[in-house]
Amino acid sequence: MKLFMRGHKQDYITLLLGGLLVFIVFAIVIIISTQQNTPTPNTITPTPTSEPSATVSDNLPVFYDNSAEARLAQKVQARPTLQPQDAQAKSNTLNTILHGFNSGVLYETADVRIEYVESADLFMAEVKTTNVNTSISEASTWFIKQGLTQQGICNLPLMFYLDPGVAQDLQGQDVIFSPLPNGC
Repeated sequence: MKLFMRGHKQDYITLLLGGLLVFIVFAIVIIISTQQNTPTPNTITPTPTSEPSATVSDNLPVFYDNSAEARLAQKVQARPTLQPQDAQAKSNTLNTILHGFNSGVLYETADVRIEYVESADLFMAEVKTTNVNTSISEASTWFIKQGLTQQGICNLPLMFYLDPGVAQDLQGQDVIFSPLPNGC
């Protein structure tokens, strides 16, 4: 596994942001689990009927699928072997768009941004809209059009993450976000 072959500043920043994202996710999970384990007093407080009361869902963060995060981490560490067709499609895509296995943006629309991080040999897709399923489907469709199979997309590996503004917009909507493509 070639993790840091050449020192590209952009690769280090992307990895740092990815690590920060994982740290934030785990911190949120710990905070939420601590709050859920705190005993609540059995006292009933009256609320005035003239003012609307805040609901619990108003402050819910976006939840991250912990089992999907664990599967992604396993794929990054174990590096499943791509089938010959998928390896060729990956190579053709990187050579055509980035002129080799270099870091850079491969595809971008208003809904999703796909980039390749050479030092980690990782594809990252930023979800840029609150319609998460649309972004994930668009990214998967783009990879299929490049010649990859569904299994190949799962084994690249490909990691999805939320744009910070989108994550904020999704708060309170009881969303569970998976960093993996659908079907992985």
